[in-house]
Amino acid sequence: MNKKKVFSYLFIGLLAVGATGTVTSCKDYDDDINTNKTAISDLQKQLTSLQSALNAAKADATAAHANFATKGDIKSLQTEMAKLATADALQKAIDQLKELINGKVDQATYDAKVKELKTAIDGIDSKLNTLGTSLDDLKDAQKAADANIKLQQKALEDLKKALTDGLATKADASEVEKLKEQITQLQSDIKALSGESGTLSELKGNMKKLSDKVDAFSTQINVLTVFLKHSLASLTFIPDYFTEGIEAALVPAYEGAYSETSDNKEFTAKGAATDLLSGDGVARYNVSPTTVDLLGSKVDFYSLASTVLTRAGENYVAPVSTQLTAEVLKENYKDGVLTVPFKADWAKINKLPADKLPVAALQVSRGDTTITSDYATVVAKKFNGMVVADNGSVNAVVEGAACAENVEGLKHLYTVWNEMTPANRKITHHVAYNSHLNLDSLTEVHVTDNNAERTLSAAELKALGLKIVYAPVNYTQGNNKTSETAHIQLTVNKDGQTIAYPRNVTSEGKTIENTVANKSSVGREPIVAVKVVDATGKKVYAWGYIKIKITTPKQAISQITTDPMTFTGDIYDNCNDAELKTTWSQIEALVYQKLDISKETFEATYELDGNIADAKQFEIKNGAYTALATKIGTVSEKKDPNDPTTNILSWKLTAEQLHALKDKAATGVTIYVHFKLKGAPDESEGVYVPLTIKANQLHYATASLAGSKVLAQWYNLNKKDNAKADGDADEVRINVPVPTRADNELTTTEFTRDLHNYFLDNTLSYKLNDEEHFSALKASATNKLVFKFITPSTTTGNATFNAAEDGTWTVQGYTGTTYTLKVAANGNSIQIVKKGNDAVNNKDIVTLDQAGNIKFVESADADDILNYRGHKELGERETFTAYVGLAIDGTCYTVPLNGKTWFNVRFVRPLDLTQPKPAEVKDAPNEWQNIDVASLVTVNDWRDYVGDPKNGNKGANEGKKFDFAYYGIQLATDATAIYTDAANGVNNRNVLTSAADIEKLYKTSQIPGLLIEKGASDTELKYKNSSAVTGTFHLYVPVKMTYVFGKTPQMLYSVVTVTKTEGQGTAKRR
Repeated sequence: MNKKKVFSYLFIGLLAVGATGTVTSCKDYDDDINTNKTAISDLQKQLTSLQSALNAAKADATAAHANFATKGDIKSLQTEMAKLATADALQKAIDQLKELINGKVDQATYDAKVKELKTAIDGIDSKLNTLGTSLDDLKDAQKAADANIKLQQKALEDLKKALTDGLATKADASEVEKLKEQITQLQSDIKALSGESGTLSELKGNMKKLSDKVDAFSTQINVLTVFLKHSLASLTFIPDYFTEGIEAALVPAYEGAYSETSDNKEFTAKGAATDLLSGDGVARYNVSPTTVDLLGSKVDFYSLASTVLTRAGENYVAPVSTQLTAEVLKENYKDGVLTVPFKADWAKINKLPADKLPVAALQVSRGDTTITSDYATVVAKKFNGMVVADNGSVNAVVEGAACAENVEGLKHLYTVWNEMTPANRKITHHVAYNSHLNLDSLTEVHVTDNNAERTLSAAELKALGLKIVYAPVNYTQGNNKTSETAHIQLTVNKDGQTIAYPRNVTSEGKTIENTVANKSSVGREPIVAVKVVDATGKKVYAWGYIKIKITTPKQAISQITTDPMTFTGDIYDNCNDAELKTTWSQIEALVYQKLDISKETFEATYELDGNIADAKQFEIKNGAYTALATKIGTVSEKKDPNDPTTNILSWKLTAEQLHALKDKAATGVTIYVHFKLKGAPDESEGVYVPLTIKANQLHYATASLAGSKVLAQWYNLNKKDNAKADGDADEVRINVPVPTRADNELTTTEFTRDLHNYFLDNTLSYKLNDEEHFSALKASATNKLVFKFITPSTTTGNATFNAAEDGTWTVQGYTGTTYTLKVAANGNSIQIVKKGNDAVNNKDIVTLDQAGNIKFVESADADDILNYRGHKELGERETFTAYVGLAIDGTCYTVPLNGKTWFNVRFVRPLDLTQPKPAEVKDAPNEWQNIDVASLVTVNDWRDYVGDPKNGNKGANEGKKFDFAYYGIQLATDATAIYTDAANGVNNRNVLTSAADIEKLYKTSQIPGLLIEKGASDTELKYKNSSAVTGTFHLYVPVKMTYVFGKTPQMLYSVVTVTKTEGQGTAKRR
């Protein structure tokens, strides 16, 4: 496509929707939660994989959108649509994962949902699946393939929509239509080739055919992955830096001292602070498609120095690995990003002239195909101040903690050995005795770069020839003769990560390796040194300590959960506090019997966690009990020292807390309270008791409108039709008062009406649907129905367009000005907030008071809007419209109204300026001819009554007239602004009606001898013959009208026909 023929496409934002956890109850709850606890780390690992892929897809889409916006490259638009479709599918899978992680389900449900997730992820890209493939089974593989094909169709449909929307600009319509036709044909071809396959082999073949079809149209739009290995289509450099506006890859250089240690306790500085480490550079590239098979591909760089090509063997940079082996790809290809370590030849680079920069492009070759990336330059980047830090990660078995009290937010590891050894001091992490810590997932390296702290990437660390190593450091506490650190074993897993396992020790104090520890290791505090070292391991450039506290795993503690304790009877929110109580039989059956102990033993052993008068409240989050940040009411234990009956639980809710539960009425509410061992820490044995308000047990008031509309005054939405019934009575119309003999002068305050007048008996109220249970919410002097302005909305139904996200919408003025309106925060006025592109300080155009009186607020801008269209023009956005909503005010909480709760109010333009027929003057009578401007126009009011410029009506009901004085009408003209067709030929002197056409004519001042002057007043003109015989022609006289609600004048060109000169008729033939 021609780059000049580009069109824009609004970038589609992605909104991540947070999942809410649900809780189920069953007698095997302990087994269930342990199962979820065991599996939670697998789900979180999968979540990390999907989130990383989502971030990459969104970033790629953003980059492609920017490229398309600047270059108009259709391939970039195709890439954007593919990435957005993939991101949408990833977000849905992430939402499913979050729901499963946060929820509480039994094993069968869990297994079924995991199976669904496997298929969903394989339907996006099986490389992202860490839960296990679904592609080994034909039925599941077919589901994944179907999902993948659906994703491809979405990407194509989105592309087609982008092309359609783009026609609003100056795009080449024929090219766009051709592309759309190709997309439609491709969608049809995909549908024809889709369907059930009999074998896995057949399914693989079908997916290959589909992929080939898509590739024939565009490899950029191809998102098919199931059973497919795509060829490399493009490489896009990811810049780390910009130098003189050019993208650059960095060659890291570290300046700083190193130290040495023999015991990992004392570190002695050896190197100078100016010692320089300079290693390999690292270049990163986005790979398209991300499903490409890169195994075995060869890599190289193609170099340039400005416009001069280098010869073979003269490259400025060279890859460290020239072939992408399985090992290289494992380390350097992730989430569609290929990392290429390279060596820079500084000797050659430094020989370049000062005005030249070395630039290089990556080339990846396989067979006879070579793909070349965009060019980038090479820059050495020096930093210093290396430290080891905690990355603050939190997973199922690790409680992350900030490590440095003295450096807020940076979390640098502690570096002073003597400060680490006291018991219960400087603990950085906790780990259960039967679990483990992935130390590599907890640590990172920080450096100072341009006086700012940043994290050094693993690739940069490797480029410098450095690595992170871990070493247990032996020590004892107090009189203990056994090393605390003997209770930890470090191993390296298959991915090269260092894992710390708690261990027991022998009677000789030796670590019992490769055997899961038991509770005897609880309380030990092993310390591990973390060091950044060179290849020899002797030079230490940074170090710190991780101190681990071995704990009892939460899932190993005997925590019992009872069946939910529910409450009898319905709960009605009638503006009062509520108290829910368990029964003694619930406590006995669900707690004492669950623990198999007596009431006396229970009360002697357990206590309510938190406070007997205000217990802690918990929820289940990520498979574990978590204290609620904001309690829902107050739970207490009711005791009677003089009564041997069982104690009960009371759950009190204030009226405000009860109001806040309204959104949960349909689903119910569950909180947990905890009985723990008396005097023991929170992690002691105990029992969790669910307190549950069942679904639909909470009730809140609703109401219906009470009041009948006076239907003769109601109309259908945006139509002239009178309403037939309440259901289609959508709008009313307000007009200014009519003149009377007693009041023949209209003022700016009289464009108003009480909205109750549109209802029978001036009555509009509400009636509760259940007055028995909600007596405090009945209509009263305090609780009443009120009118509030609302915004136009297709969802509400009061308009066929929607207000913008900020609540604004636009209207037009008579002058052609666009005004931006907004409802005030209190809902009592509509305000002008912008005039054209200029901000306005919230100028009211219409108001509502507490009594329901709506009022037009007159001003020049308001008049401009009011007079935009005539009183008979009632289409949407023609006659000025205020959007009114109905709401109940004064009640203790919002009571929703059933039925239609809105109507529109149209403010009818009071006056229209018209010209029924052209006026006429004859050329060449004696003296001047006077033309009264008032005779050139007609002024009609909203009733189509005619204005009397002589003010002879005096407000009487006679002749369908009114006085100009009633409306304060002023007419004016400008003798210098009259146009004429006198210069045109006789065939081009037809009467014109379009102002634009009239203003293309000549002004009378341009016609020599055409005498038109201002008369005795602004409403009078004089015309005189100039001693020239003339034919019939026309004058177009501009007439402007202002009035009390029209400070912005209405204007028209009144036509005056000047007939041919007196006595100049056609002569008779003799």
